[in-house]
Amino acid sequence: MKKHIRNAVFAGFAVVAMFGNCAITVPSTYDEATGKWIGNVDELTNALHTAAAGCVIYLEKGEYDISFLSDNAAPMRVSAKDGGSLLSMGKKNMRLAGLTGKPEDVVITAKNSNHRILTMSASGTELHGVTISGGRALASNASTYKCQTGGGVYITDASVIISNCVFTGNSAAVRGGAVAAIDNRKGIVY
Repeated sequence: MKKHIRNAVFAGFAVVAMFGNCAITVPSTYDEATGKWIGNVDELTNALHTAAAGCVIYLEKGEYDISFLSDNAAPMRVSAKDGGSLLSMGKKNMRLAGLTGKPEDVVITAKNSNHRILTMSASGTELHGVTISGGRALASNASTYKCQTGGGVYITDASVIISNCVFTGNSAAVRGGAVAAIDNRKGIVY
C-alpha cells in the first residue's frame, strides 16, 4: 500500500509540474540472500521503450544490472551506428530519475558488458539522481569512432540535463569514459 501512495503523490504533483504527461515507476525487490535491492531491468527497458515524450521514469532504490542486455535480442539495444548502447532514451524528451534523489541509492550498471550504458538524443532529456557504473565503449573492431566514446552516457545532437549523478568505473577507447557529447552544438547542463 505504501508503494501506491508514493506513486500517487509523484503523479499528482511533481510530474505534472515538470513534464505534465505521465509517470512510470520501475520497481525493485529486496534480495534477502544478498541483502541488496535489485532493480527490475525488464520493467526499465519496457518503460524506456513504451514511454511517451514528456514522461518521467522513476527508478526505485536498487541496482539495475543491464549486463545481460548485450544479447542482440535486447529490445533497447541501439544499433552499432549509434554506438551500441544498452539503453536508449530515444528521440523522446523524457526524464529518467532515481526515486529517492540520492545517486547512491539507484545504480545502473553494465559490469559484465563491453557496451556503453545509455544514449540520450533528444533535447530536454534529463538524467537525475542515479549512479552510472561499469559502462565501456571499447569496441576495438568498431567501424565508427562513435562506438569508442562515452562509456557511461553518449549524448548526440541534443541539449540535455544531467544533475545529481555519479559516474564511476566507466571507460572508453577514445574519449568520454563517463560522458561523451558527439555532434552536439546545443550544450549540456550538469
